Amino acid sequence: MLLQGRVAVVTGAGRGIGREFALALAREGASVVVNDIGVGLRGDETGEDPATEVCAEIEALGGRAVPAHDSVSDYDAAGRIIQTAVDTFGQIDILVNNAGIVRDRSLAKMGPDDFDAVIATHLKGTFNCTQHAVGPM
Repeated sequence: MLLQGRVAVVTGAGRGIGREFALALAREGASVVVNDIGVGLRGDETGEDPATEVCAEIEALGGRAVPAHDSVSDYDAAGRIIQTAVDTFGQIDILVNNAGIVRDRSLAKMGPDDFDAVIATHLKGTFNCTQHAVGPM
């Protein structure tokens, strides 16, 4: 229980490595905000709610978790993700900027909209969440 009493936010935590980060943090005692907007890697709507599903997994392990469905690419929405940790658990100690999307195209085939979506998630998303987390940390 290395992280007992700590609070973590993991973006893109509904699937893949983000899910594993969230579960590992919870196994070590951290309370976790599981952020995922519920779309596929290519940004397509899936109708699924992976954030809530991961929270249920964490709770089944005896941990504490809450979902956050806002997009990291939106500055104000990223603030709500971080605020979820503060409002629910009273603090934030750990931020894992994991959210990402795939636009599997070569430069010659990638359009400006695809490029902007990748930049908004990977770069702006990291900046947005980190900037909001710095104060409470």
